[in-house]
Amino acid sequence: MSSQRMNSNAMKAVVSHNDDLAETQEYSNSENYIEATEGMPRIPKQFKHLYLGLDSEKYEVMYKPEHVCDCGKQQGEYKNCPHFVDPAFQTLFEVLPKRLAHIDFVNSENKSDIRMKLFVQVMTALEQLPCEPVVKLNKDVVITHQNETVGKKSKKSKPLHLHTVHQAIQRPERECHIHRDLKKMFAEEWEELFNPKPKVEQNNKRCGTIMINLSFLSSFVLLFIIVIAVVISRSMSILATAMDLVLEILSGIVLFIATRLAAKGIKNGQYQHTLHENDNNVKYIYARRYESLGVLGFSCIMGTCSIGLGGECLIQIVEILKGDYHPVVVFNALPMTIVLVTIFLKIFLLIGCQIAANRNPHNPDSYLAYRDDHRNDILTNTLGFLGATLAYYLKGKWCYCDPIASFILCMYIMFSWGSSAVEQMKQLAGHRTEEKVMDEMMVRLINQMPCSIYITAVEGFIGYSSGQQNVYEIRINVQNNITLAKGHDICQQIQNTFEETPGVERCYVHIETDECINEFE
Repeated sequence: MSSQRMNSNAMKAVVSHNDDLAETQEYSNSENYIEATEGMPRIPKQFKHLYLGLDSEKYEVMYKPEHVCDCGKQQGEYKNCPHFVDPAFQTLFEVLPKRLAHIDFVNSENKSDIRMKLFVQVMTALEQLPCEPVVKLNKDVVITHQNETVGKKSKKSKPLHLHTVHQAIQRPERECHIHRDLKKMFAEEWEELFNPKPKVEQNNKRCGTIMINLSFLSSFVLLFIIVIAVVISRSMSILATAMDLVLEILSGIVLFIATRLAAKGIKNGQYQHTLHENDNNVKYIYARRYESLGVLGFSCIMGTCSIGLGGECLIQIVEILKGDYHPVVVFNALPMTIVLVTIFLKIFLLIGCQIAANRNPHNPDSYLAYRDDHRNDILTNTLGFLGATLAYYLKGKWCYCDPIASFILCMYIMFSWGSSAVEQMKQLAGHRTEEKVMDEMMVRLINQMPCSIYITAVEGFIGYSSGQQNVYEIRINVQNNITLAKGHDICQQIQNTFEETPGVERCYVHIETDECINEFE
């Protein structure tokens, strides 16, 4: 009797403990997470600005679907539409207005890309769901409502996988109510996919390539004539500008070698493929980090050279103060012309790189990098020009202008490359991803892919740098009745979608059901 009483008390204690855990979990969720509206997953509170102020009803009026089915030869109720034989597609289609409302509300820089990928995935799923449902009569013959007979040896229709994205989608021969709704929801994307405008991307890319090649080749020509100017003028400030140009050429060579080494590693989006293929022939797994290592190593060289030349400038200034040294700067017409030509050529290249960046908005980084280099070269050459000119024409105490200008240039080079070194160290150490980028990736997670309909909550979302790229770790909650196979498909789709996104190296996804309770000591 006492044993039964003890067991009863133990059961009550267990139940009480479970209730406490449930209450704790519910309280934790309410404190640390925020909900938007039905059909949208719960997200961490650090992303609350993505939901606060969202008026989905306002946008749902714009994207409200038709409620009369006219698929094939039938006129029926919306809920009996043949396209909805797959519950996953029906759920996806019904939550589209809310997803699009959220994308419009957030209005990220890559909004058009997110909308287009979502549209392509919906159209891909729709292609596998015909307006005329197939009816099986026997084992050998399959007849559709349009009296099309398919023999036994015909190709079987592929099962619907929402994560499959076709490279080319066929324009529908007949637009049913689903197509009309999608045309209204994705007006711009529909036009871009089925009525593409003549593209001028090839010419824009060719223009950008020309500017990059001109920028690189011009450095050698300018170095040659600047060396002539240094020999003639014997100016410390012109020497500093020449050193900057030499180091710039060397940095380009180092980065070229680093890029070649990076190409030997696993390419973006191929990590999962490499893992499944068990490919052990890859020499460098994370070879993309060579770019950061190259910049870091060269920054140290640049800093060392700048300190050395800066020290020489200080020694010269001290000797001038003591009267032990009288600098002779010869900055006549020839070296002056050389420096002016260099400045005007850099201005031309700066304008050209800016135009190339504007014409290639999807990949402007390399053009903007060269633009910034040309801008810095214009500043350094102008300062060197002023220092040498004042020292040569005004003489007297103005002779300090040349070593002082050179010292300023050395300090500028040192601090510029020093900041680059610090930035690369942060990236290699796993610096936290910027908030703006994290917001965009969260929007992609909860809106871009069809599997988002199964996500009930995003419990954890971490992004950090890995060299020039980012790594993301995600923990999501799904419904309790999700099968293991479906859970695998969800994880795989999220990983593939993220790792195919520019700037992403790896993505790790951990999936749990709503009933999971995590305890950490």
